[in-house]
Amino acid sequence: MNRLPLFVLVVAAIIENTSASSSHPDLIKRNRGSNHCVYYNRNYRDQAIFTSLDTQCLTLRCIDGVVRHFNQACQIKGQCVNANQTLVHHCVTYKCRVSHQNNNPEDYMAQYYIESSECEDINGQCHPPNTQITRDNGYGRVFDHCYCVTTDGMEPSYVCP
Repeated sequence: MNRLPLFVLVVAAIIENTSASSSHPDLIKRNRGSNHCVYYNRNYRDQAIFTSLDTQCLTLRCIDGVVRHFNQACQIKGQCVNANQTLVHHCVTYKCRVSHQNNNPEDYMAQYYIESSECEDINGQCHPPNTQITRDNGYGRVFDHCYCVTTDGMEPSYVCP
């Protein structure tokens, strides 16, 4: 069985896709041609941009009474990162990729991957893999002779003999 990694966020069409709108019949209402949208029992004026209640990294827009996708981003380490943008966190560079699914511009898949990773020392400085560094084990104990190992697409792991 193919399983998607946990960090893959799949966002289906909310309004235009019949299966999505039928799964939330009382929460999302079509008001085509009107000057407002109803989303999760909240009214939004036409052209309003608002955050999805399902995921903080999806923004929606009310257009002629229909809720449509406005911007999809990846949630990485608690932050929203736009498509093709990167976030560096503890010497690991994460990149967001957003793609359309099923040839439908309203059906998105946002996922992030590790573009590169280095090793973080006790002072927060980044070093290439296999460099000897000083690390804290997280409980106040300092190790002077640590090495880190990086594997493509993975966060580094540290060995402190």
